[in-house]
Amino acid sequence: MKSFKRSQQLRRRLAARKRSAIAIRGVEALESRTMLAVTLTWDANAAVTPNPSNGNGVWQTSASWWNGSSNASWVDGSDATLGVTGTSGSYSVQLTGNARAGTLQFSGASDTKSPAHPH
Repeated sequence: MKSFKRSQQLRRRLAARKRSAIAIRGVEALESRTMLAVTLTWDANAAVTPNPSNGNGVWQTSASWWNGSSNASWVDGSDATLGVTGTSGSYSVQLTGNARAGTLQFSGASDTKSPAHPH
């Protein structure tokens, strides 16, 4: 009977340790996502100055995002800013696939935002 109780206690301890390890891994995964997220600003002209700049383009195009110091490609989970103050006009940024943003901010005093509807 003692060995049965001991094996039950051992199984409970192992199960508790396993749950703790899973919880720790989950927290580590969330922390790594947070550390990787940056704010990227739409930059239609890519590496041409001024950076960033308004204009038409495709979200997933390489080097179409300004990270504050250089052009970069979109990184899922980043915070996105669309629109640069001081440049008015009507612009279209298309998605060619799925993109995930932490936040989406529209900038500029007279910007109008309207989603595109596929026909």
